[in-house]
Amino acid sequence: METKIMTNNSLKVRVLENCSEKWNRQFHIRQSATGERQWAKVTPEIIYQLLENVSGIERTKARHLLYKMADSKTKWRIDSTAKTGGIGDERGPDPDLHITISTCSPHRKKYHLKCKENSRGSLYVFRITE
Repeated sequence: METKIMTNNSLKVRVLENCSEKWNRQFHIRQSATGERQWAKVTPEIIYQLLENVSGIERTKARHLLYKMADSKTKWRIDSTAKTGGIGDERGPDPDLHITISTCSPHRKKYHLKCKENSRGSLYVFRITE
């Protein structure tokens, strides 16, 4: 990866260009209060914005991840949209609301963007785990 600092606009362009076409949008069925099925869609633009807006102690991790996603040698993808549970690992399914993304080079590495809803009903990332 280049060592020079990228502007936010050039970083965003490179992150979006590096998203794998096969996995660039993920959907998840949600039940509304009325029982109606709804689809929650996560796009590369949403992932970028969530990471760009991380604050506090996780800000450094978010910036590092954005630079990794912008690296021309690294493709990344959205594995799953905002959900709780999942397949999990030796610790079991993740009980927190999270979005799973992965970088695909040289080896696949998964990241959970753990989210909460703010008072306006939109998501924000409060923790990033591997």
